[in-house]
Amino acid sequence: VLDLDLYLRILLDGGQALLLEQVCADYRRHSGSLSSAQASDGVRFREESDYFLLMREAMRAAGWPKAARAATAHWTSRLHALLRAAAALAAGHPRQAATMVKLAVRLPPVVRRPA
Repeated sequence: VLDLDLYLRILLDGGQALLLEQVCADYRRHSGSLSSAQASDGVRFREESDYFLLMREAMRAAGWPKAARAATAHWTSRLHALLRAAAALAAGHPRQAATMVKLAVRLPPVVRRPA
């Protein structure tokens, strides 16, 4: 979430992001990372869900309705939680699988805006 947060804050503050064809950095994940460890117990997915809800409101305030809808859905995070659920079930951890499924289908609270 930290990388995404950095880019979103830059854009929300009026900055720009450029896409270069040349590779400037190589992003590598591994099973021993903090992010991977937090994904196995669900902490990461809870944090991501909370973050996306916060960003949903920031996107709405910025006048970016498509981005706000994307933040509400946060499909990549939800799909990752479902993949983790399948892996937990295959490894014989039904409780962990159930937790991941709950996190994947967790619905965001409805925010009522003044008329």
